[in-house]
Amino acid sequence: MEEVIEIRSYQLKLDQSAQFHHLVSTQSVPLQASAGIKVLHYGFSLSSGAGSDQDYVLIRQFANLTDLIQCQSDFYQSAAWLSGPRESILACIQSSHSIVIPAIHFPMKAHHE
Repeated sequence: MEEVIEIRSYQLKLDQSAQFHHLVSTQSVPLQASAGIKVLHYGFSLSSGAGSDQDYVLIRQFANLTDLIQCQSDFYQSAAWLSGPRESILACIQSSHSIVIPAIHFPMKAHHE
């Protein structure tokens, strides 16, 4: 089985972008790292255009599709997520969409901010 990349895009609610980015960078990404999830990149989309910061992206790498499913299930059911930033993060999101592609076509390294 080959490594996979998940690209998750978010459309954020108006006036929630700063709060969302703060929660992702200070709480969600560290929690994911402690759960063994490899975050390659997160941040605002360049395609949002000048003055717009409602489009956000999270890119993660997994050993394979089975690992993605298991890691996400474990993470999103964990007490750390459920009693941590979950509600605050979800409150910022208007919609989200994920795609999964083979990692062989994606030459990125883990993001360190």
